[in-house]
Amino acid sequence: MSEHLSTGTPLETFQLNGENLTIVPTMGGFMHSAELLASPRAEAFFQTLQSSNDRDLFICDLPPVFANDDAVAAMAHLDCYVLVSEEGRTTEREVRDAVAALGRERLAGVILNKFRGGLVSDGYGVDPYYAQGYGSPTSPR
Repeated sequence: MSEHLSTGTPLETFQLNGENLTIVPTMGGFMHSAELLASPRAEAFFQTLQSSNDRDLFICDLPPVFANDDAVAAMAHLDCYVLVSEEGRTTEREVRDAVAALGRERLAGVILNKFRGGLVSDGYGVDPYYAQGYGSPTSPR
């Protein structure tokens, strides 16, 4: 993405079952990303996404919300976001602050990454009836 925004290098597009898929990865490194996201080329890029077919879906991989200003800057051009939270590492306060920074009204969902519990782990209050067939220690086999 940074190469595309700074030099105009075309983004790679792949064909999957007759559908176009454009990969726009995020990567670490020193760059002036805030300036790139505020550039006319970035504005044109996001305008292209917004003016595409209504059935098109674009997924932008963004850095952590508090790593820099990139996620907040990109949200000015995006419809919604999915927050990725790591079990045992991301705090409740970090989740609240991230949602506040990006806007609760555009929160499409949350992914709990690296979850180490079972399908019916302690604390979820799931009746054994619903766990049948999922290998729960409390469910009959």
